[in-house]
Amino acid sequence: MLAIMPGERASGCEKSGAELPCRVPVARPWASDPRALPAQPIPPLSMKHSILVCAALGGALLGPDLASQDYMILCGFADSGGPSGPTGNSYPISRQRDLNGDGMLSEGTEETFAFLRTSYVTAGAVSYISDMKWVREGASYAFYIADSSEGHITRGVDTNNNGVLDPSEVTLFFDFQSGFSPDGITAWRNQSAANPQTIVYVAQDDSASPFGRGIHRLVDLNGDGDAMDAGEQTVFVGAGSNLSVPNRAGTGTTALVSHLWEQVHTLDNGTVIAYSRGSTTVTTANSPDQFAWYAFTDNNGVATASVFFNPSQINDVPTYPDFDVNGAFPQWDGVASSTAGTKPVGLVEFFAAAKPSGFGPREYFFGAGYNSGFIFTNPGGVAIHGLFYKWADADGDYRIDNGEISLFANFSGQPVAGVQPLSYTIGGSPVSDLNDRVFSMKAVDGGLHVCWGATAPANKHVFAMEDLNSNGVVETGEARETWTWARAGGHVWNTTFGPFIKDWTAFDDGFMPGPFPTGYVPYGQGCSHPITKLAPVCGAYGGRPVVGGSFALAVERVPPGSFSYAIFGVGQTSTPLPPTVAPAGCNLLIALPSVASSAIVAGANGVARLPLTLANDPQLVGVQVQLQWVTFVPPAPGSLATSNGMTITLQ
Repeated sequence: MLAIMPGERASGCEKSGAELPCRVPVARPWASDPRALPAQPIPPLSMKHSILVCAALGGALLGPDLASQDYMILCGFADSGGPSGPTGNSYPISRQRDLNGDGMLSEGTEETFAFLRTSYVTAGAVSYISDMKWVREGASYAFYIADSSEGHITRGVDTNNNGVLDPSEVTLFFDFQSGFSPDGITAWRNQSAANPQTIVYVAQDDSASPFGRGIHRLVDLNGDGDAMDAGEQTVFVGAGSNLSVPNRAGTGTTALVSHLWEQVHTLDNGTVIAYSRGSTTVTTANSPDQFAWYAFTDNNGVATASVFFNPSQINDVPTYPDFDVNGAFPQWDGVASSTAGTKPVGLVEFFAAAKPSGFGPREYFFGAGYNSGFIFTNPGGVAIHGLFYKWADADGDYRIDNGEISLFANFSGQPVAGVQPLSYTIGGSPVSDLNDRVFSMKAVDGGLHVCWGATAPANKHVFAMEDLNSNGVVETGEARETWTWARAGGHVWNTTFGPFIKDWTAFDDGFMPGPFPTGYVPYGQGCSHPITKLAPVCGAYGGRPVVGGSFALAVERVPPGSFSYAIFGVGQTSTPLPPTVAPAGCNLLIALPSVASSAIVAGANGVARLPLTLANDPQLVGVQVQLQWVTFVPPAPGSLATSNGMTITLQ
């Protein structure tokens, strides 16, 4: 394996008849000083393959840390047939990724893909994907998906690293036999344990289900890929748990009795948090435990409860001081109204955790959903819609202490708690008031991304907010549109109504490879990196590898600041690397002879990119080469890992 080291260029890399020999320094990333190794000739490659290889050798040495939005739309009215099927429904989950780096997501076929096509509903029924979470299992990620149509929980692993869950990669994990439930799912795995085990928590509120309402705990104890065997499903929080928390007055307790849970999450220490929702119907009475967030500690399947965050003044648990009477922020309850009268209701059902930045405390966010009658004001008449609050866990105790919450963004149209309203632009028109439904929000790529709009086709949007000047709040100029439904996604969504958004989520840039347009086919498996515990994977940006065009090859899931080398060859193989070179399981996946790029440094997102521009030579169309990456963190010789392989066919 050969490489040009940083600051050096290949010599002899010019067209010379039918073959192109290049003399470059032999460089093995695991060597303590690759530059000290003697120069040796690369065995001749064909002219066509050499043109591509030399383009790679001329690539940049530094992989730019560019964030590309990566969104997942969880759909209702969906099935395996998708828009081309007999019912014309959407696919259950679509994936949109900004692969051309223009900051906006296109609905064309090169940025919008069907992420999940599999649906386990009975004939004639449709899927309503209500939530999806993921957890690292081994050297990759497992996705756990809740379909509220009939209560199915599915599990998927992208084993071929093509960026979508193919039908063969998805299995039924559990069946609640329920209707329009479950409403939330999360997964946690104690990665530091000797034998880590994934625990899946599901919020199920259909009383007709034979498993009952509550938060359920699913564990695949026998390793057969599901949690449907005896003892693998238990009620973690439910009617039989007999849980209570201190009441508002501090004179007694409030029992957790409603068990209408949704938006369930796990914190890094394994604490389970969930929102207890209540009814917004004016004539329906709510119980004293509703409209608050609770935390649950899992003691080998037995839950203990505490109040995690209560922004409401209308239940009987302690209100977070800044949202209580005379607090720093306005009351965060709305008012539901109908011909039968009015009723105060809680709204704060969204929670998002940002990835640790390495600087300052871990940050989390809370937001409200205005889904029923579009409730915009609190009982005092103060506008509370479009407010997003940030929790900075200053002491790292996974508890929300007094003074740790601040108003992060104000889209209410008027000043709130000293924070001025902000606006952003959609199609040239400013938006300063989120006067429509909020579907969900996620904290990714250093910002807070919010999916909002109406269920009607013409009004679906995602915008991103980032505190660019680090003053603690988002101001005008720090929010931008990242996706607006443009009626161009007929290959993944219903061609008339577009996506019926049941929920929405997002990945951090570099979290998952692909999806890949025509011209890229991944193959084989990489080996787990000792730092990330994940196998590096091949990526591609900028569209198809078109002759005469520009694109970028990439490696993802590598340690920030690590050195990576793009290795090119012709043909596939699988040759184990010796233990003196790489950890067990690391294989060379490209046939020799091979040649590699200079070292490319990964950005903070764990992505190293190699930009390429190909000559407009018709002889290159149809040429295939194989790519594999080697990455390591100098100077540690034991930090090497190899990626999967990828066949590149020039278009």
